[in-house]
Amino acid sequence: DPLIGNKDMYVLKYDSLGEVVAIKQFGTPVTEVVGRHIEVGTDGNVYVTGVTQGAFEGQSYSGTYQAYALKLDPDLNVLWCRIFTASSYSLGAHLNVSASGDVYVTGFAVGSFEG
Repeated sequence: DPLIGNKDMYVLKYDSLGEVVAIKQFGTPVTEVVGRHIEVGTDGNVYVTGVTQGAFEGQSYSGTYQAYALKLDPDLNVLWCRIFTASSYSLGAHLNVSASGDVYVTGFAVGSFEG
């Protein structure tokens, strides 16, 4: 697929033989989305965190770099997306999924979180 923005983030799924099974691309017009960490839960769902410089997947955006978390099904379809809006900027660096499916994200923020 062509770029959506300046820099897009993608998730690739390979089978055990190294063949591409699925590709999901995320981007925002004129800006960038960067993936920092990915994890697969025991349910097979895929979780990604990173930073975006624009709104995507129906989320609002404050105009600076903001952390996000995505949950994708095993075929890489979006189940949900959350953007963490800080008064200056934020970045999602790592995440972990508990056995019960709770998602924990860590990173950093400059400024306080909104909401």
